Amino acid sequence: MLRSLSKLMLAQGSKALFSTCLAFTVMAGSVPAADESEVKAPAKPVKKVNQRPLTKLTYDPSAKEVELFEAMERGEVGVRVIPMNAMGANVLIENKTNEPLNVKVPNAVVMVSIHAQFGGGAGFGGGQQGGLGGQQGGGGGQQAGGGGLGGQQGGIGGGQGFGGGQQPGIFSIPAEKIASIPMKSVCLEHGKPEPSPKSKYTLVPVERFSTDPLLRELLTYVNDPRVNPQAAQAAAWHLTNKMTFAQLAAEQNRSLISPNGQPLFTAQDLFQAQSLLAAAKEKAEKNPSPATKGQGTIRSATEAQ
Repeated sequence: MLRSLSKLMLAQGSKALFSTCLAFTVMAGSVPAADESEVKAPAKPVKKVNQRPLTKLTYDPSAKEVELFEAMERGEVGVRVIPMNAMGANVLIENKTNEPLNVKVPNAVVMVSIHAQFGGGAGFGGGQQGGLGGQQGGGGGQQAGGGGLGGQQGGIGGGQGFGGGQQPGIFSIPAEKIASIPMKSVCLEHGKPEPSPKSKYTLVPVERFSTDPLLRELLTYVNDPRVNPQAAQAAAWHLTNKMTFAQLAAEQNRSLISPNGQPLFTAQDLFQAQSLLAAAKEKAEKNPSPATKGQGTIRSATEAQ
């Protein structure tokens, strides 16, 4: 009997001890740690901003209007040029402000390779980018190219033209967004290496590349789909490299398929090139060259090469 009573008391004591430990555990768990109130909730994952470039551009009549190169100087927009070759490129224009901008572009521009020893201007993605190198149109040993922006997008921006000999184009870029615009161009430096998508290029006014008013007017025709690209190229080399039409006729287009070369320009190409030059001269006489802005002229097409 005494032994049974001892077992019962031991069992009840164990239950009491278990209950006491359980109660203590529950109470301890309910008491907040001293610095728990200072622990912040886990941060929500940051939503990535979609920076896919905009290709369908419109016009916002309520947005602030800026001129492309002036906006670059003020840091309101950044420009990056991705050349496909000497005949064309994609131009990325970034709106760095927190408001939409109507960006006005001239009907002719020049793309040049970037070099850290010359110039300056608003970089792409923030900060200042290197300027233009050398006195031969862009440093780095690669060709400069000239033409117009917009491709086949004539009429964008309230009915105004978008390059191609029309009125200067204008289009809207929303706040902190990037627009992608095609550029049709011709090579301006015969004999230099052709650019590739890995080349670093930017845009400059035509007047910073050359003071020749004929070149400025010629480049307004490059973006016009009615203009023969080969004729425009021949006319450009005639101006910028002082190549005679006899030299242009002797130019050969060599390749693996045709190692001995084929004529680069046909007789019709060269005839049309002379017509383009005559039209450019007539326009230049009617339209005085605008004042050159920036840090001087990179080269002059009127100087002998």
